[in-house]
Amino acid sequence: MVIHTGLGYDIHRLCPGEGMKILGTFIPCPYKVVSHSDGDLGFHALSNAILSAVGLEDIGTYFSDKAIETAGMDSAKILLSAVRMAKERGYKVVNVVVDIIAEAPRLEGYKKQMKENLSRILSLDVDAVSVHANTKEKTGAVGKKEAIECLSSVLVSKD
Repeated sequence: MVIHTGLGYDIHRLCPGEGMKILGTFIPCPYKVVSHSDGDLGFHALSNAILSAVGLEDIGTYFSDKAIETAGMDSAKILLSAVRMAKERGYKVVNVVVDIIAEAPRLEGYKKQMKENLSRILSLDVDAVSVHANTKEKTGAVGKKEAIECLSSVLVSKD
């Protein structure tokens, strides 16, 4: 058996709005993300982690933020494409960790739903999925509520 790990990252600026989608869960709040797609940075970071684990390029290579066809795209499609590309190389996703870093919105009440969404989308046992939320302790753009960022790691295996 061959195992690989991957790391993914994403950041988006925040602007006034009525909410945002993170890991497929709508979070009502006075912000929205500035993004070409639907801006689901959790799916973006996780997609990058999967692609990196199997030696592929980042999501911008496959889903350009300048392409008309990706404007407003549901980021779950990006994640499913990353999973498909990994499968085409003989890999399956075994475990994922997603860490959302935001001063706002607060995510305590949404992490369970996010975890269940990932479990369903990735066909993983819920115990193979971790969703964490952190702040920047009021430092930097994230701490000033100007941005939101996400780190993700993944374990993939190949028989």
